[in-house]
Amino acid sequence: MEPKKKKQKVVDLNTKLAIVKHLDEGHSIRATADKFNVSKGTVHVAKENKDLILKEVESNRSLSKARIVK
Repeated sequence: MEPKKKKQKVVDLNTKLAIVKHLDEGHSIRATADKFNVSKGTVHVAKENKDLILKEVESNRSLSKARIVK
């Protein structure tokens, strides 16, 4: 039997912004992942892309499901 793959979640821009703010308040990646029910990898990527996320929010783009591509 093969292990089942986890289904990927699409994280909207509002959630990414909340993750970045939560990290800025001094919370750990693990605590942030638990709070927002996402993986630690998702939190880490949001942390790395902080500048891009803030730029997207400032450009008044729709805060629905927006993918940020490097």
